[in-house]
Amino acid sequence: MDIPKLEDKKTSIMKIIHEHAADILITYRCPYILPIEVIAALPLGAYNIHPSLLPKYKGLNPWEEIFRNHESKSGVTLHRITKDVDCGPIVAQKSFVIASADTMVTARNKADLLAAELVSDFITNLQANPSLLPLPNKFDYLEAICSRENLLFLKHNDSWEYSGIYLEGAFCIVFQGLINGEKYAVRCWKCLNAKDKEVICRKVKLISEWIEKAQPKYLKEIFLIEKGISTIKGIYPVSIMKWCDDMNLKEYISQHIKEPLLLLKLPTLFVEMVSYFHQLHIAHGDMNMENIRINPDGMLYMIDYDTLYVPTMEQEIDDVKGKPGYQHHARNNNMYLSEYIDYYSEYIIFLIMKALAKYPNIWNLFDFTNNGVCLHKSDYSNIQNSLIYSFIREKCDEELMSILMSINDMWHNVNCLNSIIPIEESGFLLDTQS
Repeated sequence: MDIPKLEDKKTSIMKIIHEHAADILITYRCPYILPIEVIAALPLGAYNIHPSLLPKYKGLNPWEEIFRNHESKSGVTLHRITKDVDCGPIVAQKSFVIASADTMVTARNKADLLAAELVSDFITNLQANPSLLPLPNKFDYLEAICSRENLLFLKHNDSWEYSGIYLEGAFCIVFQGLINGEKYAVRCWKCLNAKDKEVICRKVKLISEWIEKAQPKYLKEIFLIEKGISTIKGIYPVSIMKWCDDMNLKEYISQHIKEPLLLLKLPTLFVEMVSYFHQLHIAHGDMNMENIRINPDGMLYMIDYDTLYVPTMEQEIDDVKGKPGYQHHARNNNMYLSEYIDYYSEYIIFLIMKALAKYPNIWNLFDFTNNGVCLHKSDYSNIQNSLIYSFIREKCDEELMSILMSINDMWHNVNCLNSIIPIEESGFLLDTQS
C-alpha cells in the first residue's frame, strides 16, 4: 500500500484494514502520521521501520544529517507506532557499516535490505510467541472471555455463558454474555497502555457514579470493574451494562420508511431527549443515529458511553471526537469535554429525521443504508453545492432549508461548540408540530 498516494488517507487505510481483516500494519518510508483511529483498529498494532538507530536521528529524512555528521555506522529500527513520532517502544534494530565510498543512495539500499530482514524476523517471532506484543488486542480478549477463571468481574456464585456474539469498534470490543441467565454487554478496551487505562477507569467511574446517583432517563446503568478480566497481557478493566437488543435509529427508520406518521413523531421524541440532557448539563459526545436506540414502546435512549460527559467531569480531555459526518470542524481542536459538544450533531440528526419523514425517497437517494447521513465531510464547507441543498431547493421546502442554512451558519462559526442555540430553543420543533 503506497500511503502517500492515497487521496483520503485515513478513510482509505481504514477501508483496506476492514476489507482484508488486517491484524497488523508495518510502515516503511512513509511520510504520513497514522491517526490514532487507524492504530487502534489493528488487533496486533501498528509498527514502523525507521532508517536510523533510534533514538538517534529521528524525523522524516535522517540521511542528510547522518552523512553531514560523517557517521561510520547506521541502521534500521522497528518500533511500535505511538502518537509521538519515532518515540514508540523499540522492538528490534539492525546496523550496517557506512563505507567511505557509500552515498546516501547506496546507504539507503543497505537500509532497505535490513528493513526486509527486520519484518521477516518480527513476523516469524510474533507467530511463535504472541505474548511479545505488549498491549491487549482483540484476540487476547477473545481467548480470555471463553474461560470463566479469567472473568474477574463475576461474583463467586455467578453463572456465565458467552454467546459467541461480539461487536468491535476502533477502540473497544463488546462481548455479549449471560450472567445468571440475563444478557449483559462486557466492554473491553484494545491497545490499552497504563496511562490510557488510568484515564478510561477515571472517566467510566465518574460516569457510572453520576448515573447511579442521578438515575437519568435515556441512559442505562453502567458498572466499572477495574480488575475485570485476566488476559495473556495482564489484568485489564471492563465495563458492564445490560445488553440492548432494540433497534438503533437508523434500523428503525429503514424498517418504517413507508410509515410517515411514525417517522414524524421522531423529531419531537429526539428534541425531548436532548433537551433533557441539556437541563442536566450532560452530553453524549458521539451523538449519531447508531448510538440512539428505540425501544418497543417507541422511546429513545442512548448507548455507548465512552465519550459521555457528566457534570463531575470538568477538565477531562476530549480525545475521542465522534463520527465525522455529525461533527463540527471545531471539535477536532476542542480540548475538553463539555455539555455543548452535542449541540451541532443534534441539528444534523434533526434534519435527517425531518427530511426522511417528509421525503422517504431520499433514503435511497442518499444511500442511508451505508452512509447514514445526508451531508458528507466535503459538503460542510460549501453546503450550496451539496446534494441535499439541491434537493431541498427543488422541493421549495422552506422549513428544511431554514434548518440546513442554520447548520451552514454554525459550520462557518469557529466558536460554534459553545455558541449554538440549543435545538429546543430554535423554533424548529414548533414547525414540526404545526
